[in-house]
Amino acid sequence: MGANRPRASESRTAKLASGRSPRIRRFLEDSRTLFSVAAPSELVPAEHFVGTDVLRNRFSFYGESIELGDGIDWDRNPGSPHWGHDLNRFGFLVLDDQNPSQARAMEGLILDWIRKNDQPRYRYTPYAWQNLLNIAIRIENWFRFLAARSQSGTSELDAENWIQIKSSVFRQLIVLLRLIRKRGFESNWALIGLRSALYLLFSIDSFPHREKLIQIAWHDLRKAIELQILPDGVQQELSPHYHWVALEIIWSISVMAKQSGRPEQDDLSATIASMADFLNALILPDGGIVSLGDSDFDYGPRIRNFLSQIDSENDTQPNTTSVKTYPYAGIAIVRDLKAGHVLAFDAGPLGTAHQHEDALSFWLTAFGEPCLIDPGRYLYDYSAGSMYSFLCSSAAHSTILVDDQGQNAKRHPDRWRRRAGGMPVVDRESDLIRLVGRYSDGYGKKTADVEHQRTILCDMKNAAWTIVDRIEGTGLHSIEARFQCAPCAWYRGDGFISLLRGHTKFRIEYSSDWNDVTVLEGSRSPMGGWFSPGVNKLVPAPCLSLRGSFALPFETRTVIRASRDLA
Repeated sequence: MGANRPRASESRTAKLASGRSPRIRRFLEDSRTLFSVAAPSELVPAEHFVGTDVLRNRFSFYGESIELGDGIDWDRNPGSPHWGHDLNRFGFLVLDDQNPSQARAMEGLILDWIRKNDQPRYRYTPYAWQNLLNIAIRIENWFRFLAARSQSGTSELDAENWIQIKSSVFRQLIVLLRLIRKRGFESNWALIGLRSALYLLFSIDSFPHREKLIQIAWHDLRKAIELQILPDGVQQELSPHYHWVALEIIWSISVMAKQSGRPEQDDLSATIASMADFLNALILPDGGIVSLGDSDFDYGPRIRNFLSQIDSENDTQPNTTSVKTYPYAGIAIVRDLKAGHVLAFDAGPLGTAHQHEDALSFWLTAFGEPCLIDPGRYLYDYSAGSMYSFLCSSAAHSTILVDDQGQNAKRHPDRWRRRAGGMPVVDRESDLIRLVGRYSDGYGKKTADVEHQRTILCDMKNAAWTIVDRIEGTGLHSIEARFQCAPCAWYRGDGFISLLRGHTKFRIEYSSDWNDVTVLEGSRSPMGGWFSPGVNKLVPAPCLSLRGSFALPFETRTVIRASRDLA
């Protein structure tokens, strides 16, 4: 039965709306369409919810499936730490495939949540009410799903149901705006929450106090952009994935404002252009993306498609060698698109969230094939000894360890974000491009007096890259240099390791100073040689480990050469 044919009696409907202010009563009783702007794209694609069957109350998030049985307790989490959050975000609504039974059950789950969580109870509801991200994503997912159902004429919600939903959404939106201000504006949570709020406010003309709430949300959006987007256009978490999330949110808000005929959308154009420039520079010839920090290599095609929607110059960049530097993010990207070469060097601060202890690591792609990579994130499991903890560590990246300890930039929160531009230093010597970065925030809890300077000489014409590592300090220290490679066939020779990926050969030549040379691949002890190309994906990948004890200062040189294998 369609939503325009309510089953509830007029007296019952009037009773539900009674006892409220006139504005709220008008909103609840308004039977006009609620969906005057197009819904923004979902934050999490349907593939991550495969295995969900709402008819059986079985929910699957990132491959973890649990059947809840009759009577869902929305604040009970029977799974991994993130599972309860995903349940309350209703991302599984994107699986609506016009199956009438499934769709009716999805509508029923929305009403079930409302019945069991009618009033905010912050202290006792970590999943339903305490988490602003859950509220934001939930109400946006509800309305995206309900818009599709309403516009197709297949919704079976009656007038009483709509009053329940609108009453709950009004309550949740007010709580959401309060929580955003309470938590602050410096993370992507604020942007996600503000998009959700503005989507509802732009869509519903009769929303109580609509203009006032839009002014509040837009003021907070400006504040979040001011705090989060660095002067070079990079989002301060310094993760390409979450930079894309922030950009997609800001762009979609601009689109919705334009659809609503509001002038505010002009405020966002310069921010969108500068953020798109950075993201575009990270797109790789094979369609992937340089996945620094908590990012996913296999999101590249989706991000490329998104960039095409905002008229990026993704496919029209010059074929000559170009260098892009982002001095606040501390990232330099050297590209030769004609040859298929990309080197991205991370000489920046830690970032404010979703970052790894990976200073001075780098990504190298040659002839369209990745050679040295960032390990990815796998799954958000914060328990001690988890794979996520390892992937965040220096040992998972192409950088150095001192006395078996990784970098410890997290202990200096005042340095997580730059207030002025800095390294890497970039200059040219004839056909060479020189990048220089420095890390001085210490290793482990005790080794604070050792500093690492890395220089990368890029010979893009001859597909050769020379890495000069200088470790400064005093005394005798154990030094380990790791080079995390992409999954490939490999062979270790005398003073080198040879890699083959696709039709590209790589040769990594290292100094004879090292007295312990090993290749770790899918190793648990010692941990090393892992790559996560996407969420809940993990594969072995060779990691070259070079170890030795040296009196500091110590300097070593490593050369990487690439060639095409056309045999």
